[in-house]
Amino acid sequence: MPDYRFTIHGDSAPEPVTVTLPDDGSAWEYGESLARFLLRELKVERETWIMEIRQANREIATIGFDLAALRKPRPIQ
Repeated sequence: MPDYRFTIHGDSAPEPVTVTLPDDGSAWEYGESLARFLLRELKVERETWIMEIRQANREIATIGFDLAALRKPRPIQ
């Protein structure tokens, strides 16, 4: 299984995280879950943060920390 790196860009952003996941879809779902956790559980309000998801040198996705967009899970497109 590949390793995926989740890097959040922005002021006072947490350190990058690397997680082994089965595929790109799982990485996308993990990234959205991580963003929701940071916004909800840790009371972080950083709507300007951007999460970059990479597998080796390949960019999988970028996810903005927009509260309205992250309230509900959405299907992978």
